[in-house]
Amino acid sequence: MKRLFLIFLLLPFCGFAQQSDAQFWTGTAIKARIIKNLSASYETQVRFDQNVSRLNQYYSELGAEYEVIDGLDLGLIYRYARKNSGDYYFNQNRFCLDASYGLDLFAGFSFKTRARYQHAFDRLKVINNVYPDRKNVYRQSFKLSYKHDDFKLIQPYIGGEIFHAIQPTNENAGFLDTYRLKAGFVVDLPKRFEIKAFYTFEKENRAVDNLNHIYGVQLNWEFKKKLIKKKKVESED
Repeated sequence: MKRLFLIFLLLPFCGFAQQSDAQFWTGTAIKARIIKNLSASYETQVRFDQNVSRLNQYYSELGAEYEVIDGLDLGLIYRYARKNSGDYYFNQNRFCLDASYGLDLFAGFSFKTRARYQHAFDRLKVINNVYPDRKNVYRQSFKLSYKHDDFKLIQPYIGGEIFHAIQPTNENAGFLDTYRLKAGFVVDLPKRFEIKAFYTFEKENRAVDNLNHIYGVQLNWEFKKKLIKKKKVESED
């Protein structure tokens, strides 16, 4: 575990022709179980860049997740975001299709991976001979978490994620458009609240690579009861 954290510290200093930036992400999320295998969620977040001096984007996101079998989930997400282009803010819509699988390992460790296909667009129609800006990306994430039975208050984790630009392709990137390395922990709070604090090192492969040091904190809450309950069938005497 110590070696993995050492890798997180050393990687940001490797490479050439790069520009570095510090960012801060913060937000909140709510999750509720609709029925036994179906849950819904809402998330909102604001993100600052340029060494935490500029509002880079803010978004609202709706999601639904269905548990197919134990450990295997399928999800659908829609996000509306306002992003900073440098001179103005523009709209972006994004749909995501997720397939995730998690399993318990040993001694309190658990592993989860997620495959995501995302389609982003700024608008649907051609306006003044300008065509809609569309982006299709495949993402694969990996996460290793630890939970001790005698101390469940804090749950640390490490992980990573790779991005492959499907269309349009990034000629400077090769197969990996972007990759992220993550480390953080979740603090379990009363009444089904939790706080997640994290650090992410992100490298965007460009003509001049972007190295982003992302610090973040988020408050999450999960609704305790199922929103739709099955009615009990009364037996006839």
